[in-house]
Amino acid sequence: VQSLRFTNSGTEGVMLAIRAARAYTGKAKIAKIEGGYHGTSDHVSISVTTRAGSPEDPQPMPSSRGITPNTLADVVVLPFNNAVAARRIIAQYRDELAAVIVEPALGGVGYIPAEPEFLEALREMCDGQNILLIFDEVQTLRMSPGGAQQWFKVFPDLTCLGKIIGGGLPVGDFGGRADIMEAFAATR
Repeated sequence: VQSLRFTNSGTEGVMLAIRAARAYTGKAKIAKIEGGYHGTSDHVSISVTTRAGSPEDPQPMPSSRGITPNTLADVVVLPFNNAVAARRIIAQYRDELAAVIVEPALGGVGYIPAEPEFLEALREMCDGQNILLIFDEVQTLRMSPGGAQQWFKVFPDLTCLGKIIGGGLPVGDFGGRADIMEAFAATR
């Protein structure tokens, strides 16, 4: 993390990391993992637990009422730990995807760790495509002093953190490469 920005919660950190990815890439869509929980902002309140579509081609499902059809259209859902299907879906949407966001261990469905090859494949799929990889480390920061990225040796473009950085108090942050974080410079 070359530059970071503090927020009031992990939810805000995720929301602003997605905004930074969109600002940096000029693209609107994001891809998230089916079953991944990233807080309560609209774009990540999709396919949190509900299964829709085939395991190879999950479809976006709102986690509650109030999610607009336009929001659903901006989210592509990837199956967890299935690099073959994720590669196909990312290739299909690569010109529209600003970011892929992933919890290195799915916290909301039983703390299931990602297979290292899956995270490596996501990193590879984002490289050279003008797609940013975002790790939501709100929970996985506990895995090691450097979080899941130190554990798995896969490094995202942006990282989101939550309450653990404040000893349980309401705080969060997100950060990453300085050129991406420049979107939040006070002089812009």
